[in-house]
Amino acid sequence: MRISNISAFAGGADDVVCTQLVNGSARNWDIDLTDSEGGPLDLTGYSYEFDTVTATGDITPATRGSSFTLANLTLDSGATVEDRSTLISAVGSPVDGKLRLYLPTNLYTDSVPFDTNTDVPFVVGTIRIHSGDSNPTILSIRVLIVIRYGAISTGAVGDPPSAPIPVTVSFDNITAKPTTIAGYGITDAFSGNYADLTNAPALAAIATSGAYADLTNAPALAAVATSGDYNDLINTPVSYANSDVDAHLNQSTATPGEFLTWDGSDYAWAATATTYTDTDVNSHLNQSTATTGQVLTWDGADYAWAVAATTYDDSDVATYLNGNLDTSIIPDTNDTYDIGSATNKIRDIYVSDNSIKFVDDTDPNNLVEYPISRSGTRVQFNGADLGTKAEADKATGGYEFTGGFTDRVSGASGVSDLGNDVEYTQAMVDSSSWLRFGLDSTRQIANDTPYWGDSADANEAPHAGTTAYQGVGLFSGAYMPAGVTSMFDFADNTAYNAASTSGLIYNAATGSYDMSELDVGNFTQFRFDFNLTPQFANTTVEVGLIWATRDASDNVTFTFALTGEPLFYGAGTTGQTFLNRPMISAYLASAEDVNARALPAIRADQPVFVQPLTTLFTVGR
Repeated sequence: MRISNISAFAGGADDVVCTQLVNGSARNWDIDLTDSEGGPLDLTGYSYEFDTVTATGDITPATRGSSFTLANLTLDSGATVEDRSTLISAVGSPVDGKLRLYLPTNLYTDSVPFDTNTDVPFVVGTIRIHSGDSNPTILSIRVLIVIRYGAISTGAVGDPPSAPIPVTVSFDNITAKPTTIAGYGITDAFSGNYADLTNAPALAAIATSGAYADLTNAPALAAVATSGDYNDLINTPVSYANSDVDAHLNQSTATPGEFLTWDGSDYAWAATATTYTDTDVNSHLNQSTATTGQVLTWDGADYAWAVAATTYDDSDVATYLNGNLDTSIIPDTNDTYDIGSATNKIRDIYVSDNSIKFVDDTDPNNLVEYPISRSGTRVQFNGADLGTKAEADKATGGYEFTGGFTDRVSGASGVSDLGNDVEYTQAMVDSSSWLRFGLDSTRQIANDTPYWGDSADANEAPHAGTTAYQGVGLFSGAYMPAGVTSMFDFADNTAYNAASTSGLIYNAATGSYDMSELDVGNFTQFRFDFNLTPQFANTTVEVGLIWATRDASDNVTFTFALTGEPLFYGAGTTGQTFLNRPMISAYLASAEDVNARALPAIRADQPVFVQPLTTLFTVGR
C-alpha cells in the first residue's frame, strides 16, 4: 500500500490518495501528520475517528464529470462494517503525529467499465480529529482509493508515503496549551528585572533607596523636620501663665470670702450677701405667737396663727341622718333631684297618712296638691277611694300572644299566616282521636320575635331587637294582667303531656297554657288561629282545649275536651285552605282550675290538613 499525491485525483492538500487493485485485499495505511512548521502534529488530548461509507451507492467518485459507469461497483457482500474506533488508531506516541487506517472491505466489480491500467479514484471515508464528540472537528482528511484494473507497478503496494501530508491547525483549536513562555521550551526570555537588562543606564542612589539624604542639591531641613519636637520650632508664642490669669482677674484686690463679679467694665471682687436663716423665717411668719394645734393664716396684712376648724366627715353625716335629723330636706332647685335611681333603689319608704302629694305647678302662683292617702285598708287619691290592692289587681285584665307551636317551623307570629301542614289521618278519624298542638321553647324564640319599631310610648311592649319576649310571648308580658308574669309554659312535660289511647284519645304534646298566677274567679278566653284544608266535602271539625284539672300536688284529677262551636266545610271546599280563629272560653271556678293544664286540639269526621299558627290567651277580671 502506498500513499501518494496524485494531482489528477486529489481534492486538496488534505486528501489521502491510496491505490488498490480491483479484488485486492484489505490493507493497513500508515499516515504521517505534520504541522505548519513541518514537524509531527501532537495529537495529545484529541480523538480521531474514521467515518466510513457503508452502503452501496454511497461510494462516489472524487471528481465530477467522470465518463465511467459506477453501477456495478459495490462493497464486498461478505465484508462487515467495523466499529469506526477500530478503523483508525495512533502509531507510537501521540506526539509522533502518526495514524494507522485500516480498510476492511474489498472493492470489486463483475464487469470492468474502464480500460486496463486506468486509475479511477473514489471517496470511501473521512478521517476526523476533534477534542471530544460534542466539540468541533479541527481537522478533516478525506480518504480516496484509486482503483486500477490490472497490476500495480512492482514495489508500489505497501510503500510508505512518499512525503508527509502537511496539515494546518488553528491555534485557537489547540487544547492543553502552556501558560508560560518556558512551557513552550523558551529559556532565554527577559526576566523583567532591571538588572537583567543589557546596556542599561546607571541609576542614582535615590532610585533604589528613596531616602531624602540621597537627593543631590536638596535644601537643608530644620531640626523639627526630623525630630518632630515642639521645642525645635522657632518663633513660637509666649506661654500664658497663672500669674497672667491672676492679673487679668484683679486677684490682688480680693479679700477672703469675696466673690468675683463684673462691674460693667472690669472684674471686681465683692463681699458675700447676708444669709437668710431659719430664724429669719420664724420671725417673718410670727412663729412666736403660735400655740400647739394652730394653723397659719393670712389676716389681710400679715401672717397670723388661728385655731384649726373642726373636720366634718362621712361618719358625722351618717350619724346626723340616722335618727338625728331635725329639719326638713328641701332641695335648692325645683324638680331636679331624685331619691335613689333605677339601679340603686330605696328599699322602703315609711310615710304618714296623706303625706304623698303630687303638685300641679302649671301656675307657679297657684300650686295644686293631689294627695295619696289611706283610709283604713283602702287607698284614696285626692279623697277618692281606690280600694284594696287585691281589688285593684282583680280589676285589671290582660293578654299574651304566641306562635311557639312545635309544628310551626316557618312564618312569624303576627306577621304572616303561613304554617306547616299537620295531617289529621284516616286512622285518627276511625279512632275518634283528638290532635293536640304542643308548644316548644325553641320555636317560641324563633317565631315570636317582635316586629314593630321603638316609640316614645312608655306603655308599648318591647320593640324589635329586644329579647324580653323569650320564654314569655310576642308582647314580652307587657300586656299581661297585674301581678302575672307567665301565661304560657313552653317546656312543660308532665303526665298531662303524655298520649292517651283509651277513653278520651289524644296524642302526646309538650307545653301548656299557664293559669298558675291567675285568681279563682278569673274569666279566660283562648283563641286558636290555624289554617285548615278539607280533603273531602261535608267535613265537620271540632275545635277545643284538652283540659286537665290538677290538685295541689300536680296530680291530674279530671281530663275533658272543652269545645267551642264546630266548623263545617261543605261542597266546593275540598282542597281549599281556610284561616280559622275560633274562641274557647273558660272560667276558673276552683284552685284546681288555676293549677290546670290545657292545649288546643281538633277532631274531624274526615281527614284534613291543619297548620297551627298562633294563640291569644286573654284574662278578664
